Amino acid sequence: MTLAAKYKTEWKKPAGTHITRLPEGTEDALFMSYFEGYYKCELTEFGQGKGLDLSTTANQDISKITNLHLKAASLAMDHLG
Repeated sequence: MTLAAKYKTEWKKPAGTHITRLPEGTEDALFMSYFEGYYKCELTEFGQGKGLDLSTTANQDISKITNLHLKAASLAMDHLG
């Protein structure tokens, strides 16, 4: 908490800025969404075994969607100040 208070001062955040302690292992999806690389990128083939054309689905990369989500989260945080 002391380190968080130090950063709050260094980053010139308003006096009312909340600091929350979150024990390791209790992070929720929202928290994890703010950190690039928190989720490993996975390749999942949902069409396998269902008779679908795998040439269109096999090369999808979830990291592109994750990066867009991280950019949106960053913009939201910048907006909040």
